[in-house]
Amino acid sequence: MHDKRYLATLLIEAETPLAVGSGESDITTDHKVTRDFNGLPMIPGTSICGVLRHSLLEASDDDDWCNTINDIFGYQEGDDGTGSRLIVTDALMIGKDGRVHESVGEVDPEDAFYRRFFTLPVRQHCRINYRGAADTEGHGKFDEEVVYKGTRFLFEIELAGTDADKDAWVRIISMIRSPLFRIGGGTRKGFGAIRVAGADEQFFDLKSKEGLEGYLALTSSLAARSVTCTNDSHYRQNDGDSASTWNVKEYALDLEPEDFFIFGSGYGDDAADIRPVIEPVIKWENGMPEFSEDMALIPASSVKGAISHRVTFHYNRLKGVYADKIYPSPNEKIEDHEDVKATAAKMAVLFGSASGDNGTGERGGAIFSDILVSAWQEKIMNHVAIDRFTGGAIQGALFSERVFAETGQFAMSILVEKSAFNNNHMLQEAFEHTLL
Repeated sequence: MHDKRYLATLLIEAETPLAVGSGESDITTDHKVTRDFNGLPMIPGTSICGVLRHSLLEASDDDDWCNTINDIFGYQEGDDGTGSRLIVTDALMIGKDGRVHESVGEVDPEDAFYRRFFTLPVRQHCRINYRGAADTEGHGKFDEEVVYKGTRFLFEIELAGTDADKDAWVRIISMIRSPLFRIGGGTRKGFGAIRVAGADEQFFDLKSKEGLEGYLALTSSLAARSVTCTNDSHYRQNDGDSASTWNVKEYALDLEPEDFFIFGSGYGDDAADIRPVIEPVIKWENGMPEFSEDMALIPASSVKGAISHRVTFHYNRLKGVYADKIYPSPNEKIEDHEDVKATAAKMAVLFGSASGDNGTGERGGAIFSDILVSAWQEKIMNHVAIDRFTGGAIQGALFSERVFAETGQFAMSILVEKSAFNNNHMLQEAFEHTLL
C-alpha cells in the first residue's frame, strides 16, 4: 500500500537558452517552442519526466536500480506493465510579478515584458551530415525559437510510495540538480542547462491523522506554492556535491579575445551587411524579473566545432597519423582509410556524430553551453570581395560587417562525461592540450 507521499515544488532557472519544441512551425520559424494557454513558454511535465527517467537510468546500470525506476515511472512490456507512481506537473513560467499565471487572460498581451515572449529569439542552424559537413543535399538549413536565458519556471513533482522509497526519492531530486540534467532539444549544442533556484519539499504519512489532513488540505494551484530561493550553482546545492559526484569532469576557462570576432546572425542592418547575434537575458532582483541590455552571443555550437577540429588534430599528432602518410587507393575515399575511421570513432564518442551510411549517430559526451557576454563594444569593418581568378577586387562588391571588440574576459565551462574518455589517456591529453 502506497501510504506515503513525497512532494517537491521546484523553481528552475534557465542557465542557457531553452528549446523545448512543440513540433510545430510557422511562417517565421521551423521549430516553435511549447506555449501555455496564455501564449507564454512552458515545459510539459511529460518532457521533464522523460528526461528524468532517462538520466536516472543512464547514471547507473545496476539491475536493481533499473527495476526500481520501472516500478516508480511505470513500464509496458507486452501484456505486462504498471502505471507510474510519479506525478510531474507542467512547468509554468514565472511572470513579471514573480508568480505563475494559471488562468486564461491573466497576461496583458500589450505589456512590454510579455511581448518579448510572444516573439522569441530565433537561432539559425545548418544540419550536419555523418561526414561532419553541411548537409546541402538534404536542404539542411533550419532555425528554431529559444527561450531567454534566466527565464524561471515552477513545477511540482510527487511520488506515491512507502518508507522504502526514500532513497529513490533523494536520488530523483538530486538528479534534477545534476549538471547532466538538461531539458529540451539541443542539449549538446548549448541549450537546456538549468539550475534549481528554489525548492520546497514535504512528506506526508497518510496513516496519521495529521499527515492525511495536511495532504488533503493541499491545493493544486502552483501560484499558491512558496519556495525558498537560493543562488547556489545547480550541482552544488547539496552538501558534498560537485561535478565529480556525477561522473563528470569540468573544465573552467577564463578567456579574453586578442582581436575582433563575429558570430554572424545571417542578417544585416542599416549600418552593416553582416551583424552578430545579440540578445538579452532575464535577471532577477528580489524575486522580480527584468530584461538586461542586449548581450553578445558566443554560440556553443561554434565553439564545439572549433574545439572538435583541434582535438582531432592533436589526437592524430599524438598517434603519429599525418596527412602525408595517408594514401588511399584510387577506389578508396579518404574517410574510409583505417586511421581516419579510427580517429573519427573516438571523436564521435566525445563530440557526437550524425546518422548516415556508416551507422546510427550518437550524442557525444562533451557538453558545451552558450555564452552571453555583457561587456562588449562594436566596430564596423569594411571589406571588398576578391576575384579568385585575378586576385583583384570585384567591382561593386563592397560589404561591411559589424564585429565585437573589447569584450574583456569571460568564462567558459565545458563538462565532459568521464565515460567519453573511456580511460583513453591519449584522447584526454589531446582534449586538454587543445584548451591550453
